[in-house]
Amino acid sequence: MLFKDFVSRLASAKSLMPLYLLSGEEDFLKEQGLKLIRECLGSDMKRFSSRDFKEAAFWDEIYMVPFDGKKRIIALDIKNIQLFGSLSENLDKFLSEKKTFAVLAILAPALTGKGAEGKITKLAEKHGWLVECSPIPEYDLPRWIAAEFKRLGKNISRENAKLIIDGTGNNLSKISALVEKLSLASGNKPEIPLEIIQNLVDKDADYDIKQLALAIVNRNAGKAVEILDKMLSEGEAWPRILGYLRSFFSREPGYNTLRERYAKLLETDLAIKTGRMSEELALKTMVIKLAMTKTK
Repeated sequence: MLFKDFVSRLASAKSLMPLYLLSGEEDFLKEQGLKLIRECLGSDMKRFSSRDFKEAAFWDEIYMVPFDGKKRIIALDIKNIQLFGSLSENLDKFLSEKKTFAVLAILAPALTGKGAEGKITKLAEKHGWLVECSPIPEYDLPRWIAAEFKRLGKNISRENAKLIIDGTGNNLSKISALVEKLSLASGNKPEIPLEIIQNLVDKDADYDIKQLALAIVNRNAGKAVEILDKMLSEGEAWPRILGYLRSFFSREPGYNTLRERYAKLLETDLAIKTGRMSEELALKTMVIKLAMTKTK
């Protein structure tokens, strides 16, 4: 099911399912889904990661009977897909039991539906919910922003929601943080005023990406890579990074330097689109090359 359907179904659910498989490319939505499950259960949570996964400890936690008899959330953040192979058989056994004291939430990348991934997917469809956490299309972002404000008891027009997108792009983490700020700044007003939006969006818009451009111009490759890492970890979209740098460099003097920088931007764009390099590697290579470009 789509994430928006998951939110509405969860709000009206009388009881929680034993398994929620939150999979896709949008990490922010997976974390939001986990937060909503936890709020519904009102219970403690134990979290495991595939990076330092100890299977025995994981299953001990799953089968542990709590003193108060209440169910607990066990979250498993899977980055290494290979882990599905060892989990599928034991997971089937756990889900088939009539009495369990754990609600398992698995956060995973986009799944292919083949092999062990397919088994986990079928288990989620049979015993729980399979939730698709894909990036929200740009045309649907105003609706998502309006829903976030409604959750906080506020309203916002579609035009004003677009102003937020202009300042944050499609970065859901930044949008969510800005929604919280705007909601607080609006006080008791039910509608978010335009002047508050303009003030806060202007302060937040493109801060990191501006710092990235300045680090490149100052030929500080180390700083540029550091900023880029932060942006990528927050889910910044690579086309927006390239687009802003192209716009920024066009305002810098020097035709020869501009031509060289444009060439490196184009080279990065093609490397990502053709799959010749991963987004992260292509962008870091570009940043280092741009920082080494001498101004003429």
